This record gives sequence, C-alpha cells and structure tokens, in this order.
Amino acid sequence: LYEMSCDCMMIMQNQIEFFFFQAEDGIRDFCLSRGLGDVYKRQIHTLRKDAQDEKIAYQDSVFQALINNTIHLTEQAYERMRFRDVIKHSLFDFVTYREDYKAFCGTAGPRLDLILKYIEVQILLLHPIAPHLTEYIYREHFVPASQKVHNKLWPKFILQHRLQDVSIQDIDYGKIRAYDYFKKVQRNVILAFEKQKAGGKKGKQTEQQPISTCYLFYSPEYPDWQTAILEKLSKCEFNENFDCITDWKAQIKEETQQQDVMKKQLQFGAFAISEAKTVGKEAFDVKLPFDEAKVLEYHQDIIKRDINIENIQ
Repeated sequence: LYEMSCDCMMIMQNQIEFFFFQAEDGIRDFCLSRGLGDVYKRQIHTLRKDAQDEKIAYQDSVFQALINNTIHLTEQAYERMRFRDVIKHSLFDFVTYREDYKAFCGTAGPRLDLILKYIEVQILLLHPIAPHLTEYIYREHFVPASQKVHNKLWPKFILQHRLQDVSIQDIDYGKIRAYDYFKKVQRNVILAFEKQKAGGKKGKQTEQQPISTCYLFYSPEYPDWQTAILEKLSKCEFNENFDCITDWKAQIKEETQQQDVMKKQLQFGAFAISEAKTVGKEAFDVKLPFDEAKVLEYHQDIIKRDINIENIQ
C-alpha cells in the first residue's frame, strides 16, 4: 500500500510540493530528510487554484465525479464485506484515476484542492485496512499541508475525521461514462496504430509510410438494432443488485434467427446491463449523456502524445 498509493507533501518556503512516487519507490525514497538520491523517480507537479479554460474545467469535473463514485463504491464494498473490492476501488482504480487526471490536465497541472481531496478520501477509505500507515500520513503530512492551504483546523486524529456523505444524486454519471468512453477510444486507437505500424497480418508486412494523421469517426446515435436492445432492456425488471429478472436473452433468441446477429445483440445487451449496475437505468437511454465530439476534442493532445502524430481529424 505504501509504495503504490502514497502521495506525500512537504511544506517548504510557504509552498506545497507534491511528490507522486512510482510503484518501485521504497521507504528510503520517501524519507525526504535523507535527500532523495534517486531524484529522477520523483515527479514534481505544479498545482493550480482554478481552471484556466473550458477543457481543464472539464477534466476537474470528471475527476470530482470519479472521487464521489469511488467513495460510494468503496462504502458499498465495506457494507457487503467485499474487501477485495475495497482495495480495487479505493486503491488500484483510484490511483489510475489520479494518474489519468494528471495526464489529461497536461502542462496546466492538477487543481490543488482536488489533489488534497483525493489524498483525504484515499487515506480515510483505506484506514480500516491499513490504520497505522494512514494515521501516519494523515497526522504528519495531510493535516499540516491542508491547514496551510485551507487555513482551517482539522481533527488531530484520523478517527475523529468523517468523510462526506455521497448519495447517488451527488455522482455525475454522465462525466463517468464520458471518462470510460474516452479510455476505450484511447485503447482502441493505440491498438489500431500499433497494428498499422506492424504492417497488418504476419507474413504480409510491407514498407509503411510514416503516419501523420489519425481520423476518428463517431455516430450521434446508436444503430437501429442497438436502439431496439436498449428499449427492450429498459422495460425489464431488475432486483436491488441490478441483476435482470426478466429473461431478455430468451426473448432475443426467440426473435432473432441469424446466429451472427444474435451474438452481437447478446454481447451488447450484456454490456449495457454491466453499465447499468454502475449508473442505473440511464445506461439504457438511446442518447448518450455526453457530447462525443466535445470529449474527443478535449483529449486530442492525449491521443497525439500516445501515438506520436501531428494531426487528428
């Protein structure tokens, strides 16, 4: 836990510097009083107080939504005593969100209050599992830094600190779906680029021209067959865990004769239901809760960096 999740802070000359350690960093790297011999491992980030433009404000709002959703999912996992899920949500997934947030903000840097909020939420969520570590981080690093930034008193001990209550209404699932959407686009673009560079199938490699432009295509609405599946699922009954009670698969098998079409319908239906377990029946809406064109526009620089090209259209 220590090596993988800890963001430490140091107050120096009326400034706060954030050091995001890599997974291979150890205790000696963390001990700032010893001078940090391996300086190259340390990433020092400039933190800002507010958004500079619409794109950066969007990244802030997505990270805030992910923080709220992490609180909600981790509390659910604790209530159900699913401790593997606790670690997954509050540590592994949460660290991924933080790394993406830093990358997506680019040279503007993350927002100070959101990074402090991230650290606060993570140590509080992990406290029941790692009490000694989180207590040390809270007292020695989080509280001094937070008091300097927010100019207010915090509880002396972590047990006296209470995490904010987060309800479903507090979570912007539209922003979360937009985040998941771009992550899938990002992965698919990288895979397609690597395949193109390799020359396609093995044995048919030819000399490739340098790739300078990436074309992204999107549709403002679902195809008719996907719309039909979403409308069917929206009429189904679900239990409290959002498991479908209605046998929608049997209905599709009865209505569809072509095996290849049926396979696609079942796969898409299963995907929509998995989305619904996170965002509710909004997953069955025939219109997306976000603007695909805007999301792709906000992340152009990320795709250019990932595949090292100059233009995206």
